[in-house]
Amino acid sequence: MDAPLIRPAPVQAPEDRAGPLSIYTFWWVYYAIRNANQRGQMLDEDFARLPGSDDANVLAEKFSNFWYRTRHKGTASAMVRGLFVHMQWKVVLYSL
Repeated sequence: MDAPLIRPAPVQAPEDRAGPLSIYTFWWVYYAIRNANQRGQMLDEDFARLPGSDDANVLAEKFSNFWYRTRHKGTASAMVRGLFVHMQWKVVLYSL
């Protein structure tokens, strides 16, 4: 009998693990910058993975749902505000 396939746990983006204060102050970036400074250059592996909320499939699904619900309602500016609040509420919150 073959051994079952063991899949490694998915690597979580540092921003997903960070708390609100760390996100607000960009402290979650500190370790990547520190490592790059110690080496004297920034390498590809120093760049963090995108957070799960920025995954293209997730955003496309949210956009489609939002678009079909609101395409005949309100003005363009209301729609843009709604997009930011609905799709990227953390970005709006942390920018205040």
